Amino acid sequence: MKKFVFAAFLFPVLLSAQEPPSLDSIKKYISSGHDTSRAKAYLEWGSLVHLNQPDSAMMLWNKSAEIASGQLKNKNLSPDLALTYKKIYSEAINGIGFCYSNLGNIAKSLECYQISFNLCAETGDKLGEATCMNNIG
Repeated sequence: MKKFVFAAFLFPVLLSAQEPPSLDSIKKYISSGHDTSRAKAYLEWGSLVHLNQPDSAMMLWNKSAEIASGQLKNKNLSPDLALTYKKIYSEAINGIGFCYSNLGNIAKSLECYQISFNLCAETGDKLGEATCMNNIG
């Protein structure tokens, strides 16, 4: 009985430790200046608002995708950093596809999902591939 009471008390504490980042911390990363941090922050911010503010999420994911695609054009990018930017770009494009789907533009959403799926396959991101396939239907 004592173990159950302890576990019941500890469970909410553990859950609260897994809260998503606050908007203030995301804005801090955006102003940090490093492109990787900025791209990830825009990606996270879009994920936080996509259900209530899909237009804002699309704008934020587009910013993330622009940063990542711009960096991927850099021929001197290390392989690890290139992989990071490909994953960021893939996730941003998948989110944009989600927005297009909700707006009823199925053709554009499928195009985004296909781009994201191909990048996930290229980078070995099996969870990303599964997410894309789920979104495609």
